Amino acid sequence: MTTEKETVQKGFQRRYMLLAFSVIGDFGATLAIPAVLGAIIGSRLDTRYGTEPWLLIICLVMTASFSAFVVKRRAEQYGKKYQALVDEEKKDMDKFKIG
Repeated sequence: MTTEKETVQKGFQRRYMLLAFSVIGDFGATLAIPAVLGAIIGSRLDTRYGTEPWLLIICLVMTASFSAFVVKRRAEQYGKKYQALVDEEKKDMDKFKIG
């Protein structure tokens, strides 16, 4: 038989896992998509203008900079979401303390 405290803990564990999967998926896409697009665009521009590998390198540096900026902003947002979840969990678990 599951107690109310265990039910609340399982609910928070599920929410932590969902947040973790959101972070993994979001950061993965934020890093991979611009890198692939930068490589494709840079490679095609190099082929067109005969500047191999310089435009590819420039495009990859630009996409890496863009990705770093976006990851930093999203990390701050996810940090706030995580902290709100921790605070909510502490508040809910306080009602199970004795004394």
